[in-house]
Amino acid sequence: MHTPKLIASDIDGTMLINWAPRFSPQMLGLVERIVDAGIAFVPASGRQYTNLQRLFSPVADRISYVCENGALAIMGGELVYRATMDDGLAHEIIEDMLSDPGCEPVVSGMRTVYVRSGAPELVDHLTNVTGYNVTELGDVTQVPEPFMKVSAYCTDGVPREKHWHERFGGRCSVKVSGLQWLDLVPNGVDKGMALSALADRLGIDAADCMVFGDAENDMEMLRWAGCPIVVESSQPSVLPLGRYRTDTVEHAFERILSGRGFVW
Repeated sequence: MHTPKLIASDIDGTMLINWAPRFSPQMLGLVERIVDAGIAFVPASGRQYTNLQRLFSPVADRISYVCENGALAIMGGELVYRATMDDGLAHEIIEDMLSDPGCEPVVSGMRTVYVRSGAPELVDHLTNVTGYNVTELGDVTQVPEPFMKVSAYCTDGVPREKHWHERFGGRCSVKVSGLQWLDLVPNGVDKGMALSALADRLGIDAADCMVFGDAENDMEMLRWAGCPIVVESSQPSVLPLGRYRTDTVEHAFERILSGRGFVW
C-alpha cells in the first residue's frame, strides 16, 4: 500500500458526475479529511480559478489549483504557472469563432472570463449554471490581460473540433472540454505540465502522486502520475491509462482514508 503525497482530480465527469452543479457534503467532507491527513489536494480542471475556489469553499485556502486545462496553476493564492497565447493568434481564433453563428468565443482571464456584449444566454449560462465570474466587452479581442485560453461555446451542442484542428492545430492545442465546449490553449499546455510545476514547488515526486480523470484532456496528467486512476465511465481512449478503475472518486477517497489504500 502506498499513501499518496498529492492527489489531483479532474472535476466534471470525474468528481462531479451526471453534470451535477456542485459537490455533495459527503464529497467535500472527504476532501477536507484528505487535506487534514497532510495530503496535498489539487483540483485539475478546465474551469476558472474563482469558480473552483467556490466549489471547494470549505478548504479553498488549503489547496492548490490547476485551472483552464493547464494554462494556470495557483498555490497559496500565488501564481505558479500561467501560459500565454500570442495576441495575433488569439485574435484570429476569436474572429473565426465570431464568423460562425453557432459559436460564442469565451476568453479566460485569471479571475474572470470575457464574453461579447449582446450574448445574454451565454452570460446567463456562465453566471447562473456554471457559477463563473463574467465580464462583458464590446470587443473580446481587447481583453485587459494576456490571452491564456480561448474557448468556443457551441450553442448547437456540436464542438467543431475538426474545423479548429485544421485551422489552428499546428499553432495551438485544441481540446474538447465538455458537451458544448472546446478549448484552444498554447501548444504544450496541458494539465500534466501544470501539475508537474505545482508538484515541483511542493517538493513532491510524480511517483508519489495519485491522479483521477475521465477524458482526453486528462491523459497527460494520468500518464505523469505514479498512480493514475480512471472512473469506469471514462472515455474509451482513457480507460487503458488507469492503473486502477473506480466507480466513483468518492469511493476511492474512502478507501484511501480507511487505510486500505492502493498499491503501486
